[in-house]
Amino acid sequence: MKKIIAIGALAIPLFFGGGLVAEANNNNISSYSTKSSVNIDWGDIGEKYKIYRDGELISEVEESNFQDNQLKENYMYTYKIGVFNGDELIDILKYKVKTKDKNKNIYLRNEDSNTYNTETEVTSLVTKNHVFIDWGQLEDNDGTYYIYKNGKIIEKTKKTFYKDKEIESGKTYNYQIIAEKSVTEEKKKEIIEKSIENGYTLFDIPESAFLERKTINKIVKTPESISKKELLKKNELSTDNFKSLAADTLDSFIIRYTTFIPFYKVDNPNILEEWFEPGVGTGSYVTGDGYSDGSLRGFNYFNSSFRTRIDVYAEWYNSSPSYSAYKDIKPTHLYRKDGSLADKQTASTDGITFSGLGKLSDRISWKVHHDVGLGTSTTAPNINYEYMATMYKNGNISASGEHDRAPNHEVYLARAYSGLPAVTLHTYSVSSTDDFKYLFPYWPNEHWQSS
Repeated sequence: MKKIIAIGALAIPLFFGGGLVAEANNNNISSYSTKSSVNIDWGDIGEKYKIYRDGELISEVEESNFQDNQLKENYMYTYKIGVFNGDELIDILKYKVKTKDKNKNIYLRNEDSNTYNTETEVTSLVTKNHVFIDWGQLEDNDGTYYIYKNGKIIEKTKKTFYKDKEIESGKTYNYQIIAEKSVTEEKKKEIIEKSIENGYTLFDIPESAFLERKTINKIVKTPESISKKELLKKNELSTDNFKSLAADTLDSFIIRYTTFIPFYKVDNPNILEEWFEPGVGTGSYVTGDGYSDGSLRGFNYFNSSFRTRIDVYAEWYNSSPSYSAYKDIKPTHLYRKDGSLADKQTASTDGITFSGLGKLSDRISWKVHHDVGLGTSTTAPNINYEYMATMYKNGNISASGEHDRAPNHEVYLARAYSGLPAVTLHTYSVSSTDDFKYLFPYWPNEHWQSS
């Protein structure tokens, strides 16, 4: 079994300490939160302002700041500020703010001081003209961060924030901020020694093997219009675009985590197995995942071809919270070098464990641990990952975890029972079949967080 080290805290704070400091309409915007309050200052950009919290009007002010008190601890709120000149609504500022948690320093495990295992403070601001994201202190070897937007790279920057003016109204954007740093000398030595023990040479070890990577996913939706209707929306997952087909009394969400092999076949990463003679149950390669017509699959919430999957349902029926998990593993076909079938088995779902961490009237939290082999006689290492998440009844979510750097991983959020499009929380793709040696437990994991 692979040893999985500390993971980010249960919920990803969006506003800590000094909170958000951004630029909007040439004015500074800042936010500060405590366990029971949120203070927002957005600068003088209008004559008066209307403040909405989760779709409800809570205040009208002429000053460009507001403090909201008597809030729930460790809870993520959505604020929208309507900016008015006279009676004309000229802009909408949208924040997602999380109050502080008295236990914010409690992690799954405390076996490592690696900063990638802990949460990164991420802040965001959405207006009609731009999206602003600030990730603050995120360690990187050369201080260069790679920014992706809906899967396509848009920027390389040494700044710890990014402002995107290339946006459209009513669109959902998934931003990814990727950082890399070198492993310790002790870890590098371990990678070399263990790789040689498993039949690899120094020439088989790429430089990427000595790098750790963290991906921060930030999902935002721009206002569909500058209107009162937009201010009244509680959350994108609660609007008409994501309305559940179930009864109005049911708020139900599904979080789906899937692993799959995106190639026609993948060599057994344990090359020592090649020393055995064919016919004794050993194998050379396994086949990948795709469609019945033989084509390969890509990232897709609805695809039914995969290695492993767990669906977690977070639901409130008549305001009563509940959670459940459904696990599925597909059979693995193992072949010898001559193309003959060596084995076909399905691994046990016992290697996927779901642990409920709390279900309340306003939020549901859980943890998933995954340690699953291919289910055949091959001695290839298991696929490992672990993540924690909190789903809020108002439609917000925070999640963080780590996983092997093979095979492909995908995580989605959707309204359950609806058949409607899902929101991508996290994806990871291998670059070649050679990447499957990253399954060995001594290779660095991929770290991620999403909100």
